[in-house]
Amino acid sequence: FGSRLLIFASQDTIPPGLISRNMISTLSSMLRFVMLASVAAFINAENRSLHDFRGLYVSGGAKVRLTVGNSSFLSVEGRNAAMLRSEVNYWGTLVLWCGGDAVMPLSPSIPFVPTFVQQGIAPCENVEVDIVALRPLSYITADFASSVITDAAAGPISASGRSSVSVHNLASPWPTSINAAAESAITIAGGKVSSVAVSVAAASKADLGSLTADHATISASDRSSVSGMTLSDGFISASSSSRVNTTAAAGPVGVSCFSSEVHVGGTAQVFIHSDWDCKVTPQKAIPYE
Repeated sequence: FGSRLLIFASQDTIPPGLISRNMISTLSSMLRFVMLASVAAFINAENRSLHDFRGLYVSGGAKVRLTVGNSSFLSVEGRNAAMLRSEVNYWGTLVLWCGGDAVMPLSPSIPFVPTFVQQGIAPCENVEVDIVALRPLSYITADFASSVITDAAAGPISASGRSSVSVHNLASPWPTSINAAAESAITIAGGKVSSVAVSVAAASKADLGSLTADHATISASDRSSVSGMTLSDGFISASSSSRVNTTAAAGPVGVSCFSSEVHVGGTAQVFIHSDWDCKVTPQKAIPYE
């Protein structure tokens, strides 16, 4: 008891160096705890089982890698991973969205958009998702600054709101579509489809690689571009400083152009339906009558 009185009777009896070392040690321990907690929150991975699904919709900034395997499941990791919600709905679509206020990061150049909306950040931009499906999905949509990378798809592909979708092989015996809007990008490395409608708008682009189509309609507007793909016949429309560069192998191809560029390679005959302040090649294209 006497010794304890001596310790607490006066602060002057405690060496100043001991106090400093104790404070530094405490602060160091707290800092290590905060750093470890932060790292754990970032690298923590969660595996989730899934019902069988045939389509995908992702929103809120998540980065998705999709492969085909023997079972259906997904793995989620990254900061804010707990905010990502997943559900297979009645129509067989795997829906991934971010909890809270999932705000699309709009471009400041878009008119009539309030400043507080323009500065929004996708809450799941640091979340990575690995998905295994039983078969190539029938449709894929990425929205609100999200991205999807997959080896194969069997139907419509869509990206909007600064999103991107990359598909190694697109194959479908049925009519399908490829749509990109609002500063989005779609990349198709190759594949074959019977008929496809391609639409890009608002500073978006579609790179269709070596994809082949029996019939195709292509529309590019408002500073957008389409490149790649070989079609047998179809129709191309380009407007407002857009660009289309494709190849036509067989049947006739119609072109309508307004303040843009359209380049059609191959041996198919090209008919110009309308041309206002455009560059259209081949130059031997025939005015449509």
